[in-house]
Amino acid sequence: MRSDPRTGYWVSLSVAAIAVAWLGLFALDGDALHDRLGSAAFAITFIALFLAISAVIVAMLFRRFVRVRNDLVAGSDVVARWTVDPEDWPAFAEHAGEATRADHRAILVAILAFDVVICSVLAAINPGDATIFLWIGLGIAAVGCLGWLLGRCAMADHLTFRTGDVIVGRRGMLVNGVLHVWGYAGARLDAVQVIDDEKPNRLAFTYSWIARTGRQYATAYAPIPDGCSIGADILARIRPESNFSNGSRVTPSAIDRPG
Repeated sequence: MRSDPRTGYWVSLSVAAIAVAWLGLFALDGDALHDRLGSAAFAITFIALFLAISAVIVAMLFRRFVRVRNDLVAGSDVVARWTVDPEDWPAFAEHAGEATRADHRAILVAILAFDVVICSVLAAINPGDATIFLWIGLGIAAVGCLGWLLGRCAMADHLTFRTGDVIVGRRGMLVNGVLHVWGYAGARLDAVQVIDDEKPNRLAFTYSWIARTGRQYATAYAPIPDGCSIGADILARIRPESNFSNGSRVTPSAIDRPG
């Protein structure tokens, strides 16, 4: 996340306030709303109740993001911090971008494959509605491709050099102004690994969170400048919380901290 989480916090609270205001109006004079809007009043009330609950939960999540970000910037609960030079950033962005692009391609291919299989089966079962399933399949494919394109744009923005500052804490990290958080309910840090196959070396933090379809994983990368040794102290203070981290490797060495 590169945008300020405070924006998400206040937007979520605003949505919750609007939804609660509608619920209050309905509680005070539901009959008048029903006379004016008909059955739509009940539908709007149901949606408002759902939005109020969801917006409060999302606001609490963004509030946690704000707290983690503020702590990182202030140096509270920080394990290590360093700065990457602009000259070293392009090589890191190329390697990290390729890894992210590969993940995005795999997700897109999976979406399109399921789309083709499911819509083809439904069209075969109901030949008379084949045209409808064709349009549904095209719509799903269009949404998947749009998500893929938006993901590429977001990735390009994240990998554009700004400050080069890397701040690693126990509940999250900031890399070049991009925030990654695993210190909230349902989320966890699963693995920390040093990737030293190409220069510059990179730290990979794999974290996950609970979603409707199960636990979702993401990996955040941080470049390690030449001459800056990062290793055992990170795992000593940041312990991955699942067995997923088995086999991850961190070079045992002290962390170079700015003096």
